[in-house]
Amino acid sequence: MKNITKKLKTGFLMLSAIALFGALTLPLVPAETAYASACDSRILTGTVETGTPPTHARFEYSTNSSTVSNGGGTPTPVQVFNNEGTFPMQQLISGLNASTTYYYRIAVTNNYGTSNGDVRSFTTDPCASAALPTVSLTADSRSVTYGGTSTVRWTSQNATSCTASGGTNGWSGSKNLSSSFPTGALYSTTTYNITCSNSSGSASDSVTISVTNQVQTCQDPSAINYGGELPCRYNQTLLPTVSLTADDTNIDSGDSTTLRWTSQNATSCTASGGTNGWSGSKNLSGSFNTGSLTSTRVYSITCSNSSGSAVDSVTINVDDDNSNEPTVDINADDTDISSGDSTIVRWDSDDADTCRGTNGTNGWSGSKNLSGSFRTGALYSTTTFKITCTNDDGSDDDSVTIRVNENNQVCRDTGAINYLGNLPCRYNVVNNQPTVFITADSTNIAFNTATNIRWSTTNATSCTASGGSVGWAGPKSIGPGSFYTGSLTGTRTYIITCSNNVGSATDSVTVNVRGQVLGVTTVRQPSSLVLVTSTVDRNQPIVPTLDNTNPCPGDEINYSITYQNIGTALITGLVLRIDLPLEVDYLSSTPYNPMVSGQTLIFNLGTLGANKSGTVSVRVRVRNDVPAGAALNFPATLSYVDPSGFPQSVSANVSANVCGTVAAVTLGANVFGAGFLPNSIFGWLLLLILILILILLARYLFSQSFQRRTVTTLEQPALGKRTTTTTL
Repeated sequence: MKNITKKLKTGFLMLSAIALFGALTLPLVPAETAYASACDSRILTGTVETGTPPTHARFEYSTNSSTVSNGGGTPTPVQVFNNEGTFPMQQLISGLNASTTYYYRIAVTNNYGTSNGDVRSFTTDPCASAALPTVSLTADSRSVTYGGTSTVRWTSQNATSCTASGGTNGWSGSKNLSSSFPTGALYSTTTYNITCSNSSGSASDSVTISVTNQVQTCQDPSAINYGGELPCRYNQTLLPTVSLTADDTNIDSGDSTTLRWTSQNATSCTASGGTNGWSGSKNLSGSFNTGSLTSTRVYSITCSNSSGSAVDSVTINVDDDNSNEPTVDINADDTDISSGDSTIVRWDSDDADTCRGTNGTNGWSGSKNLSGSFRTGALYSTTTFKITCTNDDGSDDDSVTIRVNENNQVCRDTGAINYLGNLPCRYNVVNNQPTVFITADSTNIAFNTATNIRWSTTNATSCTASGGSVGWAGPKSIGPGSFYTGSLTGTRTYIITCSNNVGSATDSVTVNVRGQVLGVTTVRQPSSLVLVTSTVDRNQPIVPTLDNTNPCPGDEINYSITYQNIGTALITGLVLRIDLPLEVDYLSSTPYNPMVSGQTLIFNLGTLGANKSGTVSVRVRVRNDVPAGAALNFPATLSYVDPSGFPQSVSANVSANVCGTVAAVTLGANVFGAGFLPNSIFGWLLLLILILILILLARYLFSQSFQRRTVTTLEQPALGKRTTTTTL
């Protein structure tokens, strides 16, 4: 029986040891290696012995070895192993600097601890420079007759962009890397230039198209010099114009400045006011030094022709006391506010000529009036507003600091999409008030001639025209659009109103028609109108997507935006703005490198051809301190210039929510279920004490089961008793 007891004790202790120590298998890191991928990337490989799964493994790298040794390197995405064994591990890292030494190691973690590999290193290769670009520019015909046309063609190699200059009829500006361009009618010898570039340099080429048989006389019978030397001249005198300016309109007593004036369509000019010889006849354009001034003076000039006259003037302010330096004082209505509140900053200056604000926020910086007030807008951190005022004798500055109580770090606006989340409060993008802008190619035309009306809108869903000439009134597209007026014999006003579900906007343009010149036959030249439109898809302007809409703190998200030109012509000046939420860190983007300012990314995308599309991808990581359920919003705006030269923009938004946290498992969990094993040293000590108590209890029970007990009764004859012995 003793042997049985010893065996049971030994077996129980072995089972206890297995239960205690068998689950404590840590992961191991046998080795890791880095293989060259490119001058700016490496492939890191290693081997993981998982121990008791699940096991999480990642690489950490940095240009500083101590940073990696202390666990502060840049981590790669976590790889999870759910089975026990030895597994290979591989990860591509990119965005590295060429000819640079990096240090790295592998870090492996399971429920029982972490194992780190040795710190190793590699050096990236130098990147080869891109080949220099080349470009060749030719013309189908390098000599044409007066009014003839040709086609310019060009090809380039190793270039990333091309820009044209010179030429005519719309040649100048950004160009495709290879294409052709019809010159249109040419009336004089013209040279076309093109320059193509890449990161290594640029190359240029040019071609000259000669124009022969040029007409040297005016061929318009309505011109007063018909048959004479070009240009043609007409019996219509325009009203004169004049502009008068001063180099400095605020001077000290005894100083001087220079007046400058220019006129158009004038035959004579006369000056008045002023001093020191200003008054009297003046050239049609010129300059005049005022001489020493001791008091404020007003200088005027009138320029005339047979049709009328025009007047302009300028005032020279003279500071009688040139020994006073400026002073300025600034204060705030409230210098202690809660996070998200605002206040008003007020300032006043003496003897100053100009004032300028610096520091501050919400548009404070820049030119300011000599005295005034400014609402700060919502403030979320302590902010200093500074103002500096100057004159010719010196400057003075003053500042005021608004202290912000930052204890309230969450959004309290129930209408915000991140209510109770991190500041600032964010709101769903809503449709804005529409706008419309209308112009005419010419607002002053001859009798019985025509022009084009053009308009563009933002945020509009419908447009209606009124007034104008035949065919103008009625529904119109939201644009950009144009309308050919036809021959006009009187002044016309063209009105357009554009609306959406928020409201409407109206704009108008007036085309003035000059009076008919009697006895002169107006020869109308034949004309044609070609409309080329191009726009980003208004139904699906930019399509944003996230590869993880329920990330956890520390997770990475791929954010992609696709855009498409559904029009028939090239659009230029594409700029994509992405505002990242405050809860994420920017890691990288492809295929473009943006300008980064805080959480804002600006991508200059260049041009986009007809029926062409593009995609921008951004990789971010959710910050570790982001609370569960926080909303992550990724608004984006794409701006561009259409073929008519009008700016356009479209916006979109996509969002995600941070995953919930996992509650900690207590000792009361299922003994053999998930969460029974502790995750701290204190927990393991409690478990060890519990096992030792169980061992001692079992030992006691076994010893009681096999103990021999003896009961003895003594015999006492006097009392009639006898002795009895019983052994158990």
